[in-house]
Amino acid sequence: MNDIIGFIGLGNMGKPMAQNLLKAGYPLVVYDLNPVPVKELVVMGAKASGDIASLAAEVGWLITILPADRQILEVYQGGLLESLKPGAVCIEMTSALPDTVKLIGKEARVKGIDMLDAPVSGGVARAVDGSLTIMVGGEPGVFERSKPILQVIGKVIHYTGGLGSGKAVKMINQFLNAGNTAIAAEAVYLAERMGLDMGTVVRVVGESSGASWVFANTAAKAIIPRNFKPGFRLDLMAKDVRLSMDYARQNQMVLPVMSLIQQIYQSMLNQGHGAEAYSVISQWTVQQNTDLQQSKKEYQSCMM
Repeated sequence: MNDIIGFIGLGNMGKPMAQNLLKAGYPLVVYDLNPVPVKELVVMGAKASGDIASLAAEVGWLITILPADRQILEVYQGGLLESLKPGAVCIEMTSALPDTVKLIGKEARVKGIDMLDAPVSGGVARAVDGSLTIMVGGEPGVFERSKPILQVIGKVIHYTGGLGSGKAVKMINQFLNAGNTAIAAEAVYLAERMGLDMGTVVRVVGESSGASWVFANTAAKAIIPRNFKPGFRLDLMAKDVRLSMDYARQNQMVLPVMSLIQQIYQSMLNQGHGAEAYSVISQWTVQQNTDLQQSKKEYQSCMM
């Protein structure tokens, strides 16, 4: 089998993942609309491709990590599947709806092409050091053949079931992450208003039934110190929250808590915070209380 890997999507996550594959000795052909990361990877030994179809024609493996469902459909249905050779394996790593990759997988099978969906968790820092968590859906045999490649990109690799199940599990993880962050933000605000020592709160909660990864990490390292420097961006988390809501609507499901959380994320996105770390949604609670206090003062002033 052709061992050349094609890599499409060299953003904040994709570029370090591709760099790790190069460091591991894999021959790599890359494509991205942004020429900057392409040039950086070429310096490291990758080959640049002028278009998606040309890239697909020379690889035996293909990895894609794209902004959203629309781009997945555009890339795979826009000449990529037509150009891949039978026997090629596609590893689709975008956070997207399960039905999107199932549709592409069905079209790929007709052409003798295998497909896995393999979204990741862990953020840019873990993409850089190759320690991502990867959730992989697809045929077990294809998963086993792909493990050596996946193990370069991630440290913890979970086989989740059939094609689309990886994206479904990632969706659930992000559902909980977004919700836990919103709850942690309110808990921090309440504790601060009570005058509590926040180091004590973090320590006690960490040893009690309210403990969570988000409170121990996001709350302690971002929400409490108000450190919203770019990590996992708010606009990307808002997109992941929207995936859950889109799936719920398409399947006639009601998720009232997540609906409210989506509104909070969208509100902060509308205020221009998309490029900041998603923990910046903690400031929504601060804003609401500040606005309430201001309204009370204005009301009292009018009554005097």
